[in-house]
Amino acid sequence: MDEIITISDQIFDSQPFMLSLFLGLVEDIKNPEARDEVIRIMYIIWFALPHPEILVTESRYTKRLLVHARFLKFLENERDMNAFSKYVEKQQESLREQYLWTVISAAITQGYSGIGPLPEDCQPDVLFALFPLIEVIGDLKC
Repeated sequence: MDEIITISDQIFDSQPFMLSLFLGLVEDIKNPEARDEVIRIMYIIWFALPHPEILVTESRYTKRLLVHARFLKFLENERDMNAFSKYVEKQQESLREQYLWTVISAAITQGYSGIGPLPEDCQPDVLFALFPLIEVIGDLKC
C-alpha cells in the first residue's frame, strides 16, 4: 500500500494534468470496480512515460483531443461507417506508442493482466479520453 501512495505522490508531483484527467474519468464512472481499473491503467501509463519530468500538459492533450472531436462531429452526418473505421485504423497505424495503446485498449475492452474489462457503457468514453494521452506520450519520446 505504501508503494501505491508513493507512486500516486510521484504522479501528483510530476504529472498533475494526467492525474486530473484520470480523476475526472473516475468521477464519471459509477461502477466502483471500474474506477479501480481506470486507476490501474493510470499506473501502467505512468510507468510507460519516457521522461516523467516532461509534462503531459493540458494544451498538448487538448490539441490532440480537438482533432478527434472535430472528426467525430463530422461523422455525425456521415452515413458510411466505413469512414469512421478507416479513420480509427489510420490513427492507430500512425500512433508512435502502438504497444502501449494495444495494452490499454485491451485492458479496457477485453481485460489484460488483471485489469478490466471495463463495463461496456464506459468503454467509449475512456478510450476516447486516453487515445490523445497516448499520442502525447508518443510525442514526448521524439
